[in-house]
Amino acid sequence: MIYRIDGKEGRPWIVFSNSLGTNMSMWDDQVNFLNNDYRILRYETIGVGRKSIDDLGKDLLHLMDTLEIPSAHFCGISLGGLIGQWLAINATDKFLSFAFSNTAPSIGSDEGWQQRIAQVKKEGLESVRKASSGRWFTQGFIERYPSKVEKALKGFDETRPEDYIALCEVLAKTNLWDGLPKINKPVLILAGAQDEVTTVAEAQKMGELIPQSVVKVLEASHLSNFEDPCFNEYLFNHISRD
Repeated sequence: MIYRIDGKEGRPWIVFSNSLGTNMSMWDDQVNFLNNDYRILRYETIGVGRKSIDDLGKDLLHLMDTLEIPSAHFCGISLGGLIGQWLAINATDKFLSFAFSNTAPSIGSDEGWQQRIAQVKKEGLESVRKASSGRWFTQGFIERYPSKVEKALKGFDETRPEDYIALCEVLAKTNLWDGLPKINKPVLILAGAQDEVTTVAEAQKMGELIPQSVVKVLEASHLSNFEDPCFNEYLFNHISRD
């Protein structure tokens, strides 16, 4: 598994998990913000050979064990947030807190993901890349910060189609709604006011089901960690509350 460690030795750990079609550089702003106060682990999600969200969660647990990380805060966006929900339900003792951003216990529909898979098989990832900016960012952000948008989209250039397809298959069949009330660690839920992929309504429903949770709405679309500086402030306040 490809990973990177930043931050100061001896500080509390935080793990960041990516969204589909991106790479670990999507967290650069958060790393720069937290670099002096935390030890930071980022990693690339593997798709091939993974059949369920359980496999993706166990990949991270194995990596943490390999790196001898006894416990960590967790922050994941979209697919990464879904992985975080599985961890919060099934491996809560390994984590201090969770931040779920622009995610839901079930993202999209089986039909929609099967259409995406067919598209990638027929036309390649470039066809998905072209459509992603409009799903990931507000139009105003696209116009003001084209270099940041391009940075996010470059994740597609480093993604193998077979990994992307395998992760789409996992997303198509994952539904963790029933497990949310079992989560017993502090949870920050972040939603984008203009996110049509994972909505504010879904975030609010998650907040109603997770006992120790708080919901914050950001002025952003799907990749809110790029768009709204409040993302960093909310995250820092959440993980440093002790």
